[in-house]
Amino acid sequence: MSGFHVTMLLLFLVIVFYICKSGALAQGSPSFSEESFTEYALEAAKALYPEQQWTKKDVLVLQANKAGTIYLYNLFREVGSKAPQLRAVTTCLYLKKLVETMTDSSDIDDWSAIKNRIYPRLVQYSGPGSIPEGMIVDRCSFSDKLAICYYVPCGELEYWASSKLMSNWKIENSELRAAALSNLQEKAKQADFAAKSGRPTDKGGWIVSDDPSYILLPTTRNRLRAALGDGFYAAMSNRNCLMCWSANFGAADLFKKQLHQDFQREPNPLTNDIFVVKGNELTETSLVLR
Repeated sequence: MSGFHVTMLLLFLVIVFYICKSGALAQGSPSFSEESFTEYALEAAKALYPEQQWTKKDVLVLQANKAGTIYLYNLFREVGSKAPQLRAVTTCLYLKKLVETMTDSSDIDDWSAIKNRIYPRLVQYSGPGSIPEGMIVDRCSFSDKLAICYYVPCGELEYWASSKLMSNWKIENSELRAAALSNLQEKAKQADFAAKSGRPTDKGGWIVSDDPSYILLPTTRNRLRAALGDGFYAAMSNRNCLMCWSANFGAADLFKKQLHQDFQREPNPLTNDIFVVKGNELTETSLVLR
């Protein structure tokens, strides 16, 4: 590591130490909320990267003159699960990675460069205000509690498709959706959808995946139905869990209890509703995780 990089690292650590000592979050403030965290992250960002000329655009949304719009929704959930003394460090390290990734992603405005790297993602939806302003969002056909957004992975971070990026890409929403679903289709080809059995006395089987967005694909629903039988159930407790089980699965109640706990405790919850797939149609049931 060069002397310059050592100096910059030491400077970063000094700033983090200052923020840790002065920030209310590091002291376990009982007023920890979306609003207070936004103000806290804004002050941290100004201290770390003053040249970005930070402003607060909305609750959990910051604006920088070079890095663009910074969404803090995932960071807020992550920080909330940390011990108070780790919150400031987590915030500063996240901002550092986010800003460096965004300013280094010179191809993000070039649709031809990223069109094979964009994917859909299911997100929780409770009305227009539940989605950050400017993000491209499609309503979900099988649930009014879910919506579909689009993202481009960039290392450990992600770019969300926004109206500003769409303007730079010069494409319509239909082209965005088609590209994202096509990329998800290719990704799904590598996914393991083989049914697993429970205890020897259990009937039926189950399948788990780390990407609930797969359920958007008719080809995936066909593969799941072939493995689990028609009329299988599906649950999406959080962004990293798609659980499906056959209609006659003997241990379903145990699964539903665990998924309900995941929905309540895990980051990025989606829905506690249970869905059924008959034919190739995905529909809501009257059942919920509990």
